[in-house]
Amino acid sequence: MVEPGNGPHLGVCWVRGGVLGSLPAQNVRWPSPTASHRVETGTLAYELLAGLTATRDYLRWLGRTFGVPAAGTSGRTELVAALEAVRAYEEGLASRLLAHLAQVPGCRVLGLADPADVSGRCPTIALTVDGRSPAAVAGECCRRGFAVWSGEFASFELMRRLGLSGSGAVRVGIAHYNTAAEVDSLAEIVAEVAAAG
Repeated sequence: MVEPGNGPHLGVCWVRGGVLGSLPAQNVRWPSPTASHRVETGTLAYELLAGLTATRDYLRWLGRTFGVPAAGTSGRTELVAALEAVRAYEEGLASRLLAHLAQVPGCRVLGLADPADVSGRCPTIALTVDGRSPAAVAGECCRRGFAVWSGEFASFELMRRLGLSGSGAVRVGIAHYNTAAEVDSLAEIVAEVAAAG
């Protein structure tokens, strides 16, 4: 599992032309107050836009490869097929991990923990292990090749309500490029850490 850091971000807003004109513009100055660019806050981040284009192309490839859309379908159909294929695959891995973690004494999954309810959650799983700090659990996972995070993840009020202020939880992000073998190995590491604690 690989958890991304806090890198650069890109947002895209798609609106009908008639609605766009009613949106307030927060920029300092722009040459054309009527152009769609008037809602931009400054110079475009062209490197991020290139990454967005590459992401779109990758997702369309996934849709063609794993979604099996009919020949000659639109780019939108390929994107929908990709997202459906990714969701189904990630749900399977998340269900598998939740089933493993349910067998680990002292491991608590935050949120929906029933493997049968996996369609009601995202494949990012937050957990704690009794007697072990989230940093220690994540550290051992990282030492053994699994990049997981620990902490409060800017969810300070939620962590306070859960009684986890200051320490937080371990966060495991499952993605479509992970494998069942990786999920099994990660669960084994969590079980070993729990037993050692």
